[in-house]
Amino acid sequence: MKLKYLFLICLYVASISSAYSKPLKIFSGEWPPYSSKNLPRGGVALSIISEAFANVDVTVEYVWAPWKRGFEGAKSGHEVFASSLWMKNDEREKHFYYTEPFIDQEHVFFHLKSKPIKWKKFSDLSDKGVLVVRGYS
Repeated sequence: MKLKYLFLICLYVASISSAYSKPLKIFSGEWPPYSSKNLPRGGVALSIISEAFANVDVTVEYVWAPWKRGFEGAKSGHEVFASSLWMKNDEREKHFYYTEPFIDQEHVFFHLKSKPIKWKKFSDLSDKGVLVVRGYS
């Protein structure tokens, strides 16, 4: 299943940031090679975001935090007003504007070759243990 990753951005904030010559603060979490405070320019995706804003004379500053905390912080508008690299869904659309997708990502299951899994729909996995991380995409 191919999913389009989108970053959330509020256009209103970009105009405020530009008008006051302050950097636009955008939350991001660690997701190398797309975003990481340890990578040049913050990683591939954040480099794209920074360049897009630079084209309209807006400087971007990234605020790093765990994903869920950063998303909630952006939603409250306390420290940051935007959050990067989230998949579009109805709940997030209530709070944020989205750009067009600029990264394709595929979600897959990993399993031992010695224990094949045959499935066509999620209900086929109901007797399997599946590990997921809360608060991500």
